[in-house]
Amino acid sequence: MNELERIKLLSSARKLKEREETPEPFEDPYSDMTPDEKSKMIIALMASRERDAERIQRDEARIDELLSKVDELLSLQKAAMAAEKERDAYKQMVGNLLSKITVLEERLKVRNKNLYDGKSQKGIRKKKREVEEDHTRDKDDFDGTPQSLGSCLPQSGEAHAQEEDFESKSKEARLYRQGLSYRTMSADNTVCHNSDIRQLPAGSKIIKRFRKYAYEQVSKLVEHDYEVIRYKTSDGKIHEGYFPFSGQPEIIDVVPGTHASGSFLAYLAFNKYVLDTPLYREMYRLSGESMRLSRMSLTNWLEKGSTHFCGLIAYLKNTCLEKDSIVNCDETWCRVKRKGCYKKKYIWCLVNKLSKVVIYCYEDGSRGRDALKHILGDSQVKALQSDGYNVYLYLDDHMVDIEHLCCMAHARAKFKYAFDQGNDKDAAFILELIGELYKLD
Repeated sequence: MNELERIKLLSSARKLKEREETPEPFEDPYSDMTPDEKSKMIIALMASRERDAERIQRDEARIDELLSKVDELLSLQKAAMAAEKERDAYKQMVGNLLSKITVLEERLKVRNKNLYDGKSQKGIRKKKREVEEDHTRDKDDFDGTPQSLGSCLPQSGEAHAQEEDFESKSKEARLYRQGLSYRTMSADNTVCHNSDIRQLPAGSKIIKRFRKYAYEQVSKLVEHDYEVIRYKTSDGKIHEGYFPFSGQPEIIDVVPGTHASGSFLAYLAFNKYVLDTPLYREMYRLSGESMRLSRMSLTNWLEKGSTHFCGLIAYLKNTCLEKDSIVNCDETWCRVKRKGCYKKKYIWCLVNKLSKVVIYCYEDGSRGRDALKHILGDSQVKALQSDGYNVYLYLDDHMVDIEHLCCMAHARAKFKYAFDQGNDKDAAFILELIGELYKLD
């Protein structure tokens, strides 16, 4: 850029600055209006302003009203949401209560069945259940009208045929009952007293012979005197012996250290520890049969019997847990009187079917794994069959090197309980499968 162009630019910039600094003259747009026109315009502007202010006030009031309605709607919405949540909570609570009621009804049904109908878990009685369901469905379909009643009842011809069929079936079904009688009472010893038909009046004809039963309690104390012979042999030694005749007892039935036979001592122990009979009452009972016995003698007899009985228990336990045997084991609770009150304790049961031995172990009422370990001891049984109690699960690896077998009867009992409680079809199917397995076994 040359000098001339620079001078032109500076001059143009100076002119622009002067024009900006010089104020332009104010032009009044109302200079051509008269004072009356100006006053009218001012009045109109004031009226317009007042109208705008009133409109703004009305709009603000309307807005406040709308805002109050919006707040009310929001509060109603919040209340509706809270009510809906509360309703959902009540629905959930009602559902939980209904499910609990259903479970309790099913448990009550099973309890009543076990209490009044028996605790047997044999079969599922499918036919009986189908008859009950049909009868229940007929009751539900009946509304009181003859049409619905007629649908539940067979026709006249069908009814007659069904009646004849039922009579023929009932007669056929009762054939096996001929010659039998329903009697639950019985005794170990029976004495028959027959009638002498020779004492009947002349010309009498026998229609039927039957028996009437009467029971008598016979309790007596018998003294057995065994003749013992003390003799001297040719070598000069003195011996004692009992030499019975044919048909007499071969040995002297007496518990060593006492004058009681094995059966009499068992009877005394049963009265003392099962029937909880005091010893002084036992003395009075024996005195009625001309036997005088002191309380100390009874105590000594029971002590001697317990000593020999402990040896018998040890022998039975060793026989039950013999080497390479299969043992069934289970535990159950019992009420034991300790320190003047009854407490819940447990007792173990061991069964050896091959040796035909059943033995019970108390182990101070414990149900823990130490009790089972003490019962098994150093035995080398082949397998132990039990239920799913977790104590038995420690046998293989932690406690004893033994094979643990699960009892299918306990597994079946779970499905039977599920079937009785809720008529579960899957449980019924599994019960049928287990029944087929039992048939194969």
